[in-house]
Amino acid sequence: SYGKSLHAMKEWALPYFNMIDGIMLQYGLPRELKYLAVIESKLKSNAVSHAGAVGPWQFMRGTAIRLGLKVNKSVDERTNYVKSTHAAAKYLK
Repeated sequence: SYGKSLHAMKEWALPYFNMIDGIMLQYGLPRELKYLAVIESKLKSNAVSHAGAVGPWQFMRGTAIRLGLKVNKSVDERTNYVKSTHAAAKYLK
């Protein structure tokens, strides 16, 4: 059920939530914005939308590059939790 998967996520996601909280605070943003990544991707780094958005924050390629993430044949920093969270904080700011 949805409730069970959310409860399970709270356990495995705790280190990610702590990291995201720290980055959001660095940018002066509310920690609750971490739930956008839960809504967008269930916090999965390998999430890919039908439109081509990638990573926990579901960035499109062009937006990711504008925000300083590397996206090329060998690297896709949209899947990097720390780098993509910094990009998300810049975008949300």
